[in-house]
Amino acid sequence: MRANPEINTLSAQPMQAEGVKLNRAQRRAAKHNKPKSLRGMINKPSWLDVIQRCAPYSEEQIPGSYLEGTQEAADRAVKLVRDAFDSLKAGATPPDTERDFDLISHALGVSIIRAGQIAGEVIENNLMLPPLIDGNKAMRAVLARRRKWGKWELLAAEADALDYALEIFETIVRASSPAQMNEAVELRKVALKGRFIESLETT
Repeated sequence: MRANPEINTLSAQPMQAEGVKLNRAQRRAAKHNKPKSLRGMINKPSWLDVIQRCAPYSEEQIPGSYLEGTQEAADRAVKLVRDAFDSLKAGATPPDTERDFDLISHALGVSIIRAGQIAGEVIENNLMLPPLIDGNKAMRAVLARRRKWGKWELLAAEADALDYALEIFETIVRASSPAQMNEAVELRKVALKGRFIESLETT
């Protein structure tokens, strides 16, 4: 599987706090309006970074700063995967690219890790896991068909399974924090390290 820089978008990380600067009017307003407990902290990147990464995704402005909320990062990750699914479902994915396959497979893998962290790894006790596993099975079938027939194609049952699995992915992303999503991405990288990874070149 070729490296795809878009995969990193699925960790749904917000804009880095480091390097954020306030103009003169903003600094003056912050000095007079922020709570006393936050004075002196408004421009500390490490503090903002902790808030951004550990708080759940939200459209609300980061408290004590002029940074926007982190919801946009989550929405961007969800849209990226949904667009890949729509392309695959419509038969619009070029036969010689793995982009859409990679994005969907990565989203499902990260979701399985987060689902296990949220509700445990016992499949029978975690209602999120069976649909995600079914989604993975659908993707393996799609890849096998691509190798055989030379084109990407989703059967109706596979499209339904993936649609449901991606609904769970979207729910997990929006119920998580950037730090939690990043941890799941890193854990998946560790799990895949040194393992056989399916791709178009695999025969």
